[in-house]
Amino acid sequence: RQVLISLTDAGRRLREKALPMNLVKESALAPDDFAKLQKAVVALRSNLIKSTKGAAK
Repeated sequence: RQVLISLTDAGRRLREKALPMNLVKESALAPDDFAKLQKAVVALRSNLIKSTKGAAK
């Protein structure tokens, strides 16, 4: 079973507009520091999601 999706014309324009942005460059962080920060943000998000699921019980 497959589901095919595609962007609308507006979605394609938005994608083209966003492509030039380089998050590492724009952050002014060294690539290693950016990667560490990104991992920390992902871990924080995961922990917050877990804690809210536990509080809902």
